[in-house]
Amino acid sequence: MRKGRDLQLASCNVDVVEPAGADTYVLINLGGKSIIKKLKLIAAERKINFFSSKTYSQQASPCDEHLKLVLQNAISKTGHPVFELPSGATHDASAIADLCPMAMLFVRCHKGISHTPEELTEELDMQAAVDSLAHFLTLLK
Repeated sequence: MRKGRDLQLASCNVDVVEPAGADTYVLINLGGKSIIKKLKLIAAERKINFFSSKTYSQQASPCDEHLKLVLQNAISKTGHPVFELPSGATHDASAIADLCPMAMLFVRCHKGISHTPEELTEELDMQAAVDSLAHFLTLLK
């Protein structure tokens, strides 16, 4: 009978997203490599195998400044605080960014988990997003 922990496999995805217009080479190649280096050190300390692979790379698209201001005003009208994330829009905006100006509204999700089946957004957070978008549409000119 084997003593200790059973062998298990764990996996995770790490998205490294730069602000639109940032030097992608520096962030992805140097920043990403430093993250991988740190993960390898942690794995070695814990005596576990570590494997990584790059699966995707895309230049970030900038959000339109006017649309961002309108969206910020709309959120403020709901009574919620406005936070601006520094990251650029990549896969979320790729279908539309080449066609027209865009802005993004991020909705809080449980434990920050997104783009997985475990993603969960509370009803109150979804209602805040719907209210913000409704105000956005009325303010949009």
